[in-house]
Amino acid sequence: MRANTRLVRLVLVSLLWLLALGASGCIRILEAQKDRVGSIKRVAIVGYEGVLELDDQSSTNSITSVVRSVKNANDFHSGKRGERRVEQGQRAYQALGQRLTQAFGWEVSSPAELERATRYRAVVERSPTPHEVQYVPGVLLPGQFNVFTQAERRELCAALGVDAVATAVVRYEPGKSTGFAVGGLGSRTKYPKARVHFMLVDASGQTIWQDYDAHGAVSKAGLKTTMGADIVDNETEVLSEAAASGFDAMLARYRTYRPD
Repeated sequence: MRANTRLVRLVLVSLLWLLALGASGCIRILEAQKDRVGSIKRVAIVGYEGVLELDDQSSTNSITSVVRSVKNANDFHSGKRGERRVEQGQRAYQALGQRLTQAFGWEVSSPAELERATRYRAVVERSPTPHEVQYVPGVLLPGQFNVFTQAERRELCAALGVDAVATAVVRYEPGKSTGFAVGGLGSRTKYPKARVHFMLVDASGQTIWQDYDAHGAVSKAGLKTTMGADIVDNETEVLSEAAASGFDAMLARYRTYRPD
């Protein structure tokens, strides 16, 4: 019964997310209670997820589709993609923590400290290992945290000894591209940008800062695609640059935010 209740909550949270992104006026894109944010001293980042949305399937033909499928399958089954997603998630998670410390002077808990919260650890242990997204081992995806009730969020802050908990979703999207390809034949270079959804919940269990749509700059380095297949040698560096820019944009938006 408890699992079913959590599933219902997750569906409702997902619907609210879609409304926030697609329906103007339904939910504010950026809200922050700066007086309450200003009282925070110690924070735990309890949710992180990085989602890659860079593929362009429209430019492939049957040959490049086969090449792409084979390379993607090898990348996945060899475990190399999973290793990259963990490293990318850890880098972005660390970059977010560092920027929160630099911007506000906050002490940010390490992922290992999250194990002190029994209820949180139990949810982590029941959750399947992500495969296609960036993540941090021992840290929930934001959607999994979003189903926590206000009381459970208060309990989590108390168990971790923090003033607030935070989550972030980073979506990597096409920024620009260069090169030339017809039907997937040829070579192109994609320069991604990151769109960040950040949420901060204080010790009362209430959300005091939420930004649904902070857009970072287009990355200076690019990801090359040849014959429809991605060259991933520098993928982690490129995505880390994009994520950092997204976090900078999020903080810049907060600094200039004025409530109505």
